[in-house]
Amino acid sequence: MLKEIVLQTERKEQAVDITDRVQAAIREAGVREGFVFIYVPHATAAVSIHRHAENPDAILLEETLKAIKPGPEGESLSKAAFVAPT
Repeated sequence: MLKEIVLQTERKEQAVDITDRVQAAIREAGVREGFVFIYVPHATAAVSIHRHAENPDAILLEETLKAIKPGPEGESLSKAAFVAPT
């Protein structure tokens, strides 16, 4: 099974809870056992596992990312490397 989930964000840096979308894809496929692999095909995006996007850990992550200084390749690449892989 392969399912693409497209996200639109409101800010340049934002934690987004995709749990409901992933669970819906699993339900639609009728899968009862297995693994879920999440791939983000963009160098400046990352996946991080938290309980949900509005919890204090996710908010702290967003605040921490704001404090990271740009590396030689630019701000976005430095920040994505800090978050991924999970």
